[in-house]
Order: sequence, then C-alpha cells, then structure tokens
Amino acid sequence: MSASEGTSTKKAKDAWKQLLDKDDMALFETLRIWRNETSKKVGTPPYVICNNEQLATIAHSRPEDSAQLQQIQGIGENTVKDYGQMIIELIHGKQNKEIDSNASS
Repeated sequence: MSASEGTSTKKAKDAWKQLLDKDDMALFETLRIWRNETSKKVGTPPYVICNNEQLATIAHSRPEDSAQLQQIQGIGENTVKDYGQMIIELIHGKQNKEIDSNASS
C-alpha cells in the first residue's frame, strides 16, 4: 500500500468526524464512554455495540425514541433492544443509575 492509499484510507475511516459540530462533541464523548464501559461489562468489542460513525450520527441527529434510533444505518433491532433505552436516556440527559454507579466504581 502506498502512502497516499494509507492517507485516503485513514480519511475514509475518520469521515464520521465531519458529522460532529462543537455542540455534538460533548454528547459524542458521553456516548463513547458509555459504549466503552458497556463493552467491558458485556465482554464484547466496543464497535459491536456501536461504531464511531453510528455514535457520531446519534450525537448529531439526537433521536427521540427507539424507532428514530433504528433509522440510523447499522443500528438494528438487537442493538435497540439491548441498548436503545440507555442511549435515548443519555441523549436527553436523563440519569441512568446503572451508568452512574458504573462510572463511580
């Protein structure tokens, strides 16, 4: 692979960053931290729960409910069933006791 191919591959891999504006970054970071903690708890890689592009899309679009969440590319029925309520609560700033207790442990 040439240097230009590596650069274009990295640009494509990081294209999700273009979805985020200044107001979206705090929510993206909150979602990323939640995803990483959750992945450790359930023993699965973070990208299996949501990849960075999906988290960026969630942070930017701020879905109101599970149906809107499932409209995001790559967010399927199982993700919504397993994590949808937690994601919606994080988006709207509602405290989730399980997340809070994990963060303080």
